[in-house]
Amino acid sequence: MWEATNLAEKKLNAETHKYIAEEKLHQFGEFIEEYTSTTSLNRIQTIARNDFVSNPIFTDEKATEGVSILHLTHSDNGTLSRILSTLGGMCQEIEYLKQEAEELYPSLLYYEEEVGGVRDSLESLSKIIEPLQRTLTLVKRIRDVIVLTLKQLSAILQKGYYVSNSSSSFPEILYLFADMLICLLKFDALLEDQVLRSHWMAYRRTKNQTQAKSYKDLQLDILSSLKVCEQVLKGPNTKWRLVVANLAISASGLNAISEIRSVLQQLEIFSKFTHFVNTFCDCSVLYWHFSYVMPVYFSKLVASKSNLSKCYPLLSTVTDCATMNGKDILGEASTILREKLCGPLNQIIETNLRLQTHLHLDLPPSEPFQNYFSVNFNKLLPIPLDNVYKSIKNDTEHYMSTTFYNLTTVVLHDWRTYGEMRRLALLQYNLETVDDDLPMQTLDQGLDVLEIMRNINVFVQKYLYNLNTQIFIEETSNNKHLNSINISHVANSIRSHGIGIMNTTVNYTYQFLKIKFRIFSQFLFDEQIKSRLLKDLRHFIDHKNECHQMYPYERADKFNKGIRKLGLSNEGDSYLDLFRKVITQIGNAMGYVRLIRSGGNRCLAQGTCFIPDLTKTESLVSDSDSKSMSEMTSNSAQLLLKDLKSFTENFENTTEYFKLLVQAFIPHFRNPNNMHLKNFFIIVPPLTVNFIEHSLTCKERLFKKDKADSAFTDDGFALGLAYIIQLLDQESQLNSLHWFDSVQRKFNLDKQKVREQTVVSNSEDTKLKQTLTLTERRINTFQREFKLLEYSYSSARLFFQS
Repeated sequence: MWEATNLAEKKLNAETHKYIAEEKLHQFGEFIEEYTSTTSLNRIQTIARNDFVSNPIFTDEKATEGVSILHLTHSDNGTLSRILSTLGGMCQEIEYLKQEAEELYPSLLYYEEEVGGVRDSLESLSKIIEPLQRTLTLVKRIRDVIVLTLKQLSAILQKGYYVSNSSSSFPEILYLFADMLICLLKFDALLEDQVLRSHWMAYRRTKNQTQAKSYKDLQLDILSSLKVCEQVLKGPNTKWRLVVANLAISASGLNAISEIRSVLQQLEIFSKFTHFVNTFCDCSVLYWHFSYVMPVYFSKLVASKSNLSKCYPLLSTVTDCATMNGKDILGEASTILREKLCGPLNQIIETNLRLQTHLHLDLPPSEPFQNYFSVNFNKLLPIPLDNVYKSIKNDTEHYMSTTFYNLTTVVLHDWRTYGEMRRLALLQYNLETVDDDLPMQTLDQGLDVLEIMRNINVFVQKYLYNLNTQIFIEETSNNKHLNSINISHVANSIRSHGIGIMNTTVNYTYQFLKIKFRIFSQFLFDEQIKSRLLKDLRHFIDHKNECHQMYPYERADKFNKGIRKLGLSNEGDSYLDLFRKVITQIGNAMGYVRLIRSGGNRCLAQGTCFIPDLTKTESLVSDSDSKSMSEMTSNSAQLLLKDLKSFTENFENTTEYFKLLVQAFIPHFRNPNNMHLKNFFIIVPPLTVNFIEHSLTCKERLFKKDKADSAFTDDGFALGLAYIIQLLDQESQLNSLHWFDSVQRKFNLDKQKVREQTVVSNSEDTKLKQTLTLTERRINTFQREFKLLEYSYSSARLFFQS
């Protein structure tokens, strides 16, 4: 069918193809004009609608039944039954051939698209060898059917069966016959493709029933035909029943059958209504323009801020293209939809939410409608793309949820801002974003119980403890904020890692304290330190009565200043400064243990909030012992009571970690071999003077531009001092010094002297007055700081009292 036998036949074929091509081009032009006018009219009629959905309710009016043609054409007239069954079988065969031809069209139509990137013609052609073989078989079968159809019709015409006006009365056969010829013309046009022909030539080169009827019989045939038509119309409106009905009407030879044929045509149209709609609305012609039209259309749709439901008709063409071509273009369509429509839309909505959230800031003036997109996501139903659905609302919700969560985890102190944006998204756009579910900033600044436990030595050096609020605050940071950790953080962290981490943390703290107490012992074992302590102790004992049983402040201040003569560290700290830091770190470790215990209680309290007071509720106990219960129910109730009792006892009698840590170190501290520790209480006054000077220095730096090494709390020293006094059992000895009374007495005397100088001084000497005022203010500051230290130490002592 590709190679003509002679030149005349080739010329005839060329002219025929030319006429067919011109006719098809003219029909295509009319189709485009009609399609444009139809779509424009539909757009005007549906402009008020806000949503479009492809096939919201699918209906299939095509009826089917398992009845053969022979059964449908059964009649008392045997000749008529045979002719009708033959013609019906021919119609059925022609329909099958048409369906198979329509299945083969796409593989040949899109051959050049499929092999556009393939260089080897043999490889390209090998992909459609099977469709070509099927096409060859189909063409041969069509030729056979054409010959048989012509022979059958010729026999009917020659014998004079069911004819009128010397012409055939079976137009249904002729219509289907014309469809077969159209199929052959389509195959000829498709196989004339130059690329396919060139590849094919390269591929070839590499392969070297009737009898005389009386007038009465004719009347009988008419009645039989009408009876057959009546019989088949009594069943469902199937395709083959209509075919047999039309054949029977044609076999009757009656002229006044136009009304019956009109009714049959209406029934046929109704039975194929879905097929006609799909055929006439097929937009697979946009396949070659798909990747160009969609991006431009979506960009214009977003730029003009139009109704997004207008994109539904265009996206419905994706199904037609995918069905016709057989290629998976859903990925390309999804990418274009995400990049050109959903992406810009998400950015506009995010920008609008940010601007509304930050209205309290001094923002530069901007166009109010520039970043506003009025979208009603409730009316944007999912978009059908072949066998899947794409939802613009779900895509926007996923984008917002991901953005809010990621930005909150990066900048945790902006959690409130993104919470407001999430609320605005719900109220303004009805976007239901996923909650972050961040555990109340458990890892607010990257702090976690597990990480602190592993780096306890770094934690006690870099963080300061507040005894009253039970919070650790970072001492210095290169950022604009300081990290902190409190009871809520620890409770949530324990909930994440389990309650067993508490004992592990205390064990790590115990190992850390062993190292620090070794340094503590080495300092007091130094000969120069021991000699100074013995000298001060002897002086206090000898002059106790003269000092009113109070350790003199001057002696402690002299010790603090004199120890600097022994040497300084690289940072300029004296040995007493380093010793004070060791005691502060020990106190910070104990404060962390206290924080862990409080966090564990908070975690347990949240679990016991729904448990009733078992001491006041006796009904559960009595009910569990009731004989009316089954054995299994009674056992379950007993187990429940046992678990509740254990849970409640653990909550009420939590482990006293302070008592355990005291009992663990008492044998070592009170060992006779460690007699050098017995004079520790005499170094407490110089230590407190050193601590107060350090604390005031840190607090004064808060008001300076350079806030390095600034602090406003450091209760770890008081807690560590109380812990060590308890281990050494030197509380009574420390109290015998009446140190804090001595400090207050000293500062009161100093203030009295300043006031006396103020009274005696010349009223005109302003510089002296300023000096005396500053001196009194300095004395008040020292006195207040010592009072705070005394309160903190007294509070810390309560933790170690039995």
